[in-house]
Amino acid sequence: MGALYRKKRPATFDAVVGQEHVKEVLRAAIAKDRLTHAYLFSGPRGVGKTTLARILAMAVGCEAEPEGRPCGECPHCRRVREGNHPDVLEIDAASNNSVEDVRELKERILLAPVLAPKKVIILDEAHMMSKSAFNALLKTLEEPPEHVLFVFATTEPERMPATIQSRTQHFRFRRLSDEEILEKLREVAKEEGLAIEEEALRLLARAAEGAMRDALVLLERVLTLEKSPVTRAEVERILGLPPAEAVEELLSALLEGAVEEALKRAEALFLEGFAPRTLVRELKEALKARLVARPSEALVAALLALDEADERLAKDESRLGLDRARWRAFLEALPAPLRAVVREARPEVRGKKLVLRFPARLKFHIERAR
Repeated sequence: MGALYRKKRPATFDAVVGQEHVKEVLRAAIAKDRLTHAYLFSGPRGVGKTTLARILAMAVGCEAEPEGRPCGECPHCRRVREGNHPDVLEIDAASNNSVEDVRELKERILLAPVLAPKKVIILDEAHMMSKSAFNALLKTLEEPPEHVLFVFATTEPERMPATIQSRTQHFRFRRLSDEEILEKLREVAKEEGLAIEEEALRLLARAAEGAMRDALVLLERVLTLEKSPVTRAEVERILGLPPAEAVEELLSALLEGAVEEALKRAEALFLEGFAPRTLVRELKEALKARLVARPSEALVAALLALDEADERLAKDESRLGLDRARWRAFLEALPAPLRAVVREARPEVRGKKLVLRFPARLKFHIERAR
């Protein structure tokens, strides 16, 4: 059996999750026979760009009525799905990006389609093409043969030359919401006979960060387990995430001002092997949940502090970086009077750890501010 995300790849517009703003326009263009000669699909990875490009290729020669194209089942659609249609060329521009590659492509474009009304050229990771390769393709885009349709797919549209962009219809794909991904994961889990807790599925949906392909790749890892039902704790282990209970205890210590307790709990998680950035991100998620239940200015400030720490930890995944993140979040979450007093504490680096020194005169004021 192939990869799960390939097995579950949509073959019709209805099966594609989200991207309604793209599907609506393409459906109308297909029904009215108003497809243009070149499209640019841009957006994050794993959100359906190449999938919709293939669906468009199916629709071009589908045997169903225009309003129902593509059907996903006729001989034309099946050939596209199986990757063996002679008139659909899918090219990885990351490895076929030279002038010579474009010249070879142009020669193939000149040949009339064999089975379909049009040849469909899908250029994946199109931003990887060289400047000279784009220039070599420009004339073809300006005066394309009637029987050719281009689809450029890219995660970095800003790297596409303006001369190319101006000759395409540009659709910007968005990240999928956790709820959209969750609904699809429920459906796939049921089809695959997987018993899994709802909270475990929610964790997978969140971990995918808006990418349906990533969500299905993660779910495939879970399918290898022999436990039923699969619990949230099992998914945490598979994803390398700290236990939710431990994160909640750490967050409570921070928000309650129990600095020593927070340091001890974070230290324990760090020594168990959890990366500082992972801990900060899980703290952020736990803090967001508290914000929904009890919004407050202090919690928002703490969340912003953790956001900044997340960015810094991309370059400094050390224990010291983690200590700094905890200190900032702790400080921002304190009540205003106590925050003003505690700001006078002097962080010092001892070895690879951050230690706070409070002047003796502050002890009385801290107790009063509490």
